[in-house]
Amino acid sequence: MPSFAVLFKRAVVLIGLFIVCYQFYSSYFQRRPKYKSKHDYAAFYKNSNNYRVQQDRKRPDLKPNLVYRGTNEKINASEIGLIKSVQEQAEVDNGFKDHAFNVLVSRRLGRTREIPDTRHKTCLNKTYSENLPTVSVIMCFYNEHFHTLVRSVESVLKRTPEHLLHEIILVNDGSTHSLDEIAYQVSRPQWNKVRQLMTGGRFGLIRSRILGARNATGDVLVFLDSHIECNINWVEPLLQRIKESASNVAVPIIDTIDPDTFKYKASPLVRGGMTWALNYKWDNVPQGYFDSESKFSEPIQSPTMAGGLFAISRKYFNYLGEYDSGLQIWGAENIEISLRIWLCGGRLEIIPCSRVGHIFRKRRPYTSTNSAGEDTQITNVARVARVWLDDYEKYFYEALPDAKLVSSGDISQRMELKQKLGCKDFSWFHKNIYPELVLPGQEPKPESQVKFQRWDEKRRNFVESVQLVHNPTGLCLQTKHSVKDKGGELNLQGCMRIKEQTIFRTDKNQLLPGGYLCMDANKSVRLQKCTELDGPQNWNLPSERNSEESSKIYNSALGLCLGVKENRVTTVLCQAEEANVWSIKTP
Repeated sequence: MPSFAVLFKRAVVLIGLFIVCYQFYSSYFQRRPKYKSKHDYAAFYKNSNNYRVQQDRKRPDLKPNLVYRGTNEKINASEIGLIKSVQEQAEVDNGFKDHAFNVLVSRRLGRTREIPDTRHKTCLNKTYSENLPTVSVIMCFYNEHFHTLVRSVESVLKRTPEHLLHEIILVNDGSTHSLDEIAYQVSRPQWNKVRQLMTGGRFGLIRSRILGARNATGDVLVFLDSHIECNINWVEPLLQRIKESASNVAVPIIDTIDPDTFKYKASPLVRGGMTWALNYKWDNVPQGYFDSESKFSEPIQSPTMAGGLFAISRKYFNYLGEYDSGLQIWGAENIEISLRIWLCGGRLEIIPCSRVGHIFRKRRPYTSTNSAGEDTQITNVARVARVWLDDYEKYFYEALPDAKLVSSGDISQRMELKQKLGCKDFSWFHKNIYPELVLPGQEPKPESQVKFQRWDEKRRNFVESVQLVHNPTGLCLQTKHSVKDKGGELNLQGCMRIKEQTIFRTDKNQLLPGGYLCMDANKSVRLQKCTELDGPQNWNLPSERNSEESSKIYNSALGLCLGVKENRVTTVLCQAEEANVWSIKTP
């Protein structure tokens, strides 16, 4: 057996070797770059929702790409309405017929999209209670375009805090389209807060909303149309106002979604009004109201509301008598509930910091006729007048004489409700809430008169004047008759420096031959009054000037290009040979 001295020496050597190896490996790993996790897991667990949003913004490759159907070709955002085939042209035509908006663009937009934050800057620093009431969103629909309906629901899911969103109730009012697709969407785990109610027939908007409200269990009811997109922080300002008083009824600013291009645009701060015929109208906010910047984010008292989008306490809605179930299908329900809110102790307000986009269609794609063949709009307004206008009912009949002969059904229950709630007389509303509603024969107050320019007297911002040369023939585009011939067509003539061939372009990309009427492609290319809206009067000219190369002139609202077919100036598919035929000449 080795002596103690030998064992001690061996131990010392082993310890020395261990120390040398430890120092070597330590210095080696210190020189290596320290491993850093690809993901910030601490941030993830602290705030998973915000973390996902931030990471998505850092990863542009994760953003969805829009492509033309059946191809990998990406869609240019400025050409999202471009029609590339006869089949797509039919899709657009049928879509306008059935839905009164461009379904091709809506389909291409997909389930969700980013929209501009249209709130005033003073809204950005607003804070809201941590204990806001929960919300049941009620969305009634009848044969709504499938992709548009899905995007409406997705905008609620995406932009409503999860702890505030109690449920979304889709009330299917006897639709016959896309039933399987909708049922599948509702069954998806991502839509676990969405449920569908079937009316079992055509109830109409009013009774469908009553059905939805009676099945809701959230603290606050928010009624939304089925062709909307909620904006950022849309619901908190509405709920805050209702938390402050259960009798407050809160209405968002309704932004505009263009029915042709689906462009999302901010709406001005306006309030709801009405005529003596009980038709809804938009009114300017009283002069001098915005005397400080803070007013742009404060609630605005509104005599009436448009009715498509608003929030109300569920208990207060029931206390107030729901909607009037004697109103049929559609029409005047917004005026009726607006008057009832004010006259029976409530308060109706526009909330500027809440923004929801809405597709304002140029026509209603379905009728408001009941099973007896009656126009429910006139029967409904007659019912509202007989219940709520009191001594002012005579002014209603002056404005709408035909309503005298219309039956409004049994109104005894509504009169009993009016008495039970202790509602005020309409004269109180006229004096205190809406004195701007002038009596027939009276002149409005000077300060309430808004001066409007005639459309043909407005100064337009012309950015250039050009000639449009049709290269295959060498002829120029000009008006067929006078530049003031509304509805007049255009044709090709030999190029000359005359006003009929001088095309003025505005900063809104409107084209005015002779500077008077706009080239409009709504049904055919004709001269029409210029509008202030984006649409069939907006043309995208190529950037090149005085070039011999042929180019296209694109109308983004139609998804078609300007062309000449069978010697007629019209719109054609942009892929057609008749489209790539123009050159732009300047003086």
